[in-house]
Order: sequence, then structure tokens, then C-alpha cells
Amino acid sequence: YPSDNLVWGALNSLPAYNLATPYGPVALSDFFRSQPDPLPTSGGVLSISSISSLTFQAIGQVNSTPTWFHFTISGTSPTLNGMLPVYDPGSNRLIFFGGCASGPWCTGLSDTWVLTNANGSGGAPQWQQLAPSGTLPPGRISHSAVYDQANNRMIIFGGGTGGCGAFCTLFNDVWVLSNATGVGGTPAWTHLTPVGTAPAPREGHRAVYDPTTNRMTIFGGGNDGIMSIPNDTWVLTNANGLGGS
Repeated sequence: YPSDNLVWGALNSLPAYNLATPYGPVALSDFFRSQPDPLPTSGGVLSISSISSLTFQAIGQVNSTPTWFHFTISGTSPTLNGMLPVYDPGSNRLIFFGGCASGPWCTGLSDTWVLTNANGSGGAPQWQQLAPSGTLPPGRISHSAVYDQANNRMIIFGGGTGGCGAFCTLFNDVWVLSNATGVGGTPAWTHLTPVGTAPAPREGHRAVYDPTTNRMTIFGGGNDGIMSIPNDTWVLTNANGLGGS
């Protein structure tokens, strides 16, 4: 993109917020939603700053003024360490996979959860655990997750699991969860087997999805926390598992 079209701007009037929640928040600075009417009092954008099993805090805009919103979540709660959500604006649900019980290098879980009424519109946010069919992906944390809204599919890649004081196992596998929101059918996991040379196993990388080309792009990551971080970029074509290899 031409450099004169890219402009950094600082938000200097953010209100203070409290991160002291019962189970400790998980930073979700990479989750950003820009959709119409993200909050019932807003009309701007919504970015979730922190989330725990009982509460989450979000920042939106009210008449162009950054404003914090705080929601209390009902329902049996998941363990959120190392989970990364995707968001479906059609059902207003956040979808989570994985995580671990405690600590940064704990054994990964294969849980799938949704947070209903995620933006506080339509009712109080509530946790629901899904029970997908098919073989579950191995439990993990620090993976990437992207969402294909048109086909209601969540795509995860990589991540790792621990239990030995570090990431004992790293992954470079690709899994797709169909009916990912739990609405309109039973969720089901499918393990994709892409052709070509796969990226090296990694955790802590980032991914984006282009629904027009059905491509997922990943960048960076590491092989044990902060060590040996690659700066490579990879593209997965036909990333949602529909339309070819």
C-alpha cells in the first residue's frame, strides 16, 4: 500500500479499567471487530481488551469517544488460558478452542466454547460448551484461529502443548470446525491434509483469512515461548477445506 495512505493515530482519552478478575484475564489484543452496531449504545468499533471466565471488558466508540464496556458472563465457564477467539457477527457469538487449566506451559485442552450475546446486545453474555463430532484436534494453546463467516467455519493452525516446563509438543496441523457457532447444525471437526511443504511447527504466530480468495496467511511465531522466533510468511489456499486441496 502507498505509504501516504497509512497513518498511525493514538487514542489519548482511554478510560482506566481494572484487570483484576477472579481467574486472571487473557489478553486478546489481536481480536478486533469492526462491524455495524457492535454495541447497543455504540455504533463504532469494538475491541476486546481482556477476558476471564466470568467477565470481559471491551472498548467501543460512542459518538467517536472511546468508551469501556464491562459485561458479566453467566453459565459454566471455560478455562481461557491460551485460547484465541473468532467472532461471528451473524449470531453475535465468540468461538473459542483449546486453552489450558493453569500456567503458560500446561497441558492443552481440546474444548470448544461459544460466548453468546457477545457484544452485550440481545441479552446477557453466556458461556456454552459445544460437543463437536469427529476426532478432536489435540489439545493446545497459542495456536491461530480464523473464521469463514459465509460457511460458518473456524480454521485453526499450529500451537503447542506443554506440561514439562516448556512447549513439549508443537503443531503445524490444520483443522476446520464446521457449524462453528453451534447454530444451524452439529459442529464437526475435520483434519485437513494440505499438499505442499508445510510451515515448521510453531506457537504464538498470527493468522488472517481472506474470504474472497479463501486463503489463510500466517506470519511468525516461535518454537518455545520467546526463543527462535521465525519471520516467515505462509499462505494456505482453499483454507476452509471446501473447493479443492
